[in-house]
Formats: sequence, structure tokens, C-alpha cells
Amino acid sequence: MPPTTTVLDSFLRAMAEIRAEGRGGDDDHTMIGAEFRRHGATWHTPAGFASYLADLRTSADPDHPRPSGLVACTTFWWTDGDTFLGRIAVRHQLTERLRIIGGHIGYDIRPTARRQGHATAMLRAACHTLARSA
Repeated sequence: MPPTTTVLDSFLRAMAEIRAEGRGGDDDHTMIGAEFRRHGATWHTPAGFASYLADLRTSADPDHPRPSGLVACTTFWWTDGDTFLGRIAVRHQLTERLRIIGGHIGYDIRPTARRQGHATAMLRAACHTLARSA
């Protein structure tokens, strides 16, 4: 599913779990790390969360200007009802750096939902969705 406000409470709990693992610090060079630094302090507010969702939508637009080194990226969220379980991000192209570190796909599963097959299912669903839209 596209990112949505309907799972906000569960999303915040999931991000707290991920943050408790030490993610989001200055040494976390992943997408979720950057999102923690940019939006984490305001996710809990309606305006802050709306801004975060708008950034995710904008990130998928290949024509939208972006900083050097960043590429268009579509993010899907994996949920069970109103429970946020994880997210998968599919980069539309690769830079030289992404060819070495990062690749086309990145994902995060909340710690309490790991080792239950969610990452495999997310990848399958994302590939199916992208193949239909191609």
C-alpha cells in the first residue's frame, strides 16, 4: 500500500522499535536513517506526518528535482489492517554509489514483526505492483 495516515499510531510504535535498535543516528546512512533525522522529530504531529508523506510521494516523481546522488524512489508500506509492519523502497535507477552500496531495493521490518516472512511477501507484492504499472 502507498504510505498513509491510517496507520500513524502503529507507524510511530514501529519507528520507536527501530530507533531503539540505534537507527537514525548520524552514522546511519540508510534511507530510514535519513528519514529519522529529517522527519522523526515531527512524525507525531499531523503537519509533520503529512510533510513526511508528501516527501515520500515527491521522491517517487522522476521529474522532481532532488539533491545530487539521490534518485527517484517509490515507497510501499506493508501493513496488517491498521498495523504497520514495514516498508520497501524501490529505486528507479542506480548511481555508481548505489551500484556498490544500496542497490535497487531497500526495506525495513519492525523488530517485533521480523522472521515472519514479511520481507519476502513485500518484495513479491512490490514486484507485482511495479510489473503491472510498467
